[in-house]
Amino acid sequence: GGGVSIASSVATTTTGDSSGPLDECLLCSDQKRDTVFKPCGHVVCCENCGPRIKKCLICRESVLSREKIDECLVCSDRKASVFFKPCGHMVACEHCAPIMKKCVQCRTQLEQMVPLSVCSGGQGSVINIQHPVEDGKKDLLHNHNASQQQQQQQLLQGTNKAGLGVAMNNTMSPNASALAAGSGSGGVALGNNGQAVGGAGSSTGSSNTNASLIVSPNNLNLVDDFQKLQQQLQDIKEQTMCPVCFDRIKNMVFLCGHGTCQMCGDQIDGCPICRKTVEKRILLF
Repeated sequence: GGGVSIASSVATTTTGDSSGPLDECLLCSDQKRDTVFKPCGHVVCCENCGPRIKKCLICRESVLSREKIDECLVCSDRKASVFFKPCGHMVACEHCAPIMKKCVQCRTQLEQMVPLSVCSGGQGSVINIQHPVEDGKKDLLHNHNASQQQQQQQLLQGTNKAGLGVAMNNTMSPNASALAAGSGSGGVALGNNGQAVGGAGSSTGSSNTNASLIVSPNNLNLVDDFQKLQQQLQDIKEQTMCPVCFDRIKNMVFLCGHGTCQMCGDQIDGCPICRKTVEKRILLF
């Protein structure tokens, strides 16, 4: 994947009381701040005082949910200290967060990284992530592939873009079935392609147009197989992607058997899967 262009801007938001430490609960002044408010992302109080606060003490925005700040999901050595936008998760420390393009918890593409100092009402640098043009091309390619898959599924079900019946596996096409059902005493003869080629008393009108399409069991089985293959392909993609950045292919493994991409593997000291200390890094070719 392409690199990430990062632009920093200094946050100017400060608390009303600048004399107190930024890690002290603003309500009880006894415990450390360990709860992040959503959706604003501010950290102003401890876990015990959090339920008592209905509006954020910094921005006065209504608190819709509260989340306790735990250890970093990647290294498990340091406390999470970076607030991700737009997903609203704080699950990575300041050491592991810069290598990410997507949230390690929900895989949402990141737009901003807000450090704990800014979330606490102090000063700091908010990181704006500018994704390369290639990511936009990937989205267009994904939409194009989805459109092709939808067309393939329509064909498997026995209809094409024009709504005409398509005979598959030597089965009668839906429109031909409708013609056969509406034919008179003359009947309808079917050619090699399953199309109606004759019939003296066949009815031609709106009744055939509005006839319900008949999907053969063979075509239904093809649709099920197609969906299973799609799911298997998605599972394979997820298994080969780096579990830290979700952007690059795994090409480095550790002695524990788990792996990441080289860029992420060189910057972490513990396995993001089993939390064991990384003693050796092995590149895959």
